[in-house]
Amino acid sequence: MKSFVLKVIGITLLAIFALAALTYAAFAIFSLSSLASFYDGIGDYNHAVNYAYGNYERTNEKSDLLTVCRYALKTSDDKKIEKYLGMMIEGDFKAYCDSDEALGDDLYTFITGKYVVSLYRVSDDKTKACDRADELTENYSEACALRALLFETVKCEDKISVVYIKGKIDARAQTATGEEKELLEYDAANATEYLK
Repeated sequence: MKSFVLKVIGITLLAIFALAALTYAAFAIFSLSSLASFYDGIGDYNHAVNYAYGNYERTNEKSDLLTVCRYALKTSDDKKIEKYLGMMIEGDFKAYCDSDEALGDDLYTFITGKYVVSLYRVSDDKTKACDRADELTENYSEACALRALLFETVKCEDKISVVYIKGKIDARAQTATGEEKELLEYDAANATEYLK
């Protein structure tokens, strides 16, 4: 009788384990976004990125790539951030942001700022990140890519990059007007003060 009970318990546990494995496999095959969301919920952002990227490869939708970027930012892994945000920025990213009336410019400045900071951290050629920040900055604002990178270079005490970015700020200040010009001049003055 005792061996019969143990067999029933063993078979039941095996059946539960098999059902759980089949359920997981079904989600992995048919609903990668659900698995990404699950891993995000438990704080395993690396797996969330991987599953969300698998979902993006299936759909090829910008909104799904934006989800990958959101998870990548949670990992704090600059290589992943640079890779996935770089993919997001390529092509028609500005048009994609402009189509979202709720976020629009805020989304663009946030993503481009995070991207150039991560590019700066992982790149051996720091001027590449500075040039890319300048390219991605349409209007110099408080959250633009060039300003985000300026703050990062000051934080890292990289005076060579600060000088390089200050040159780009000075060039922009020549043609800017209004509040943009004031902000450019303010940041240029602060960069000069930092370099003393």
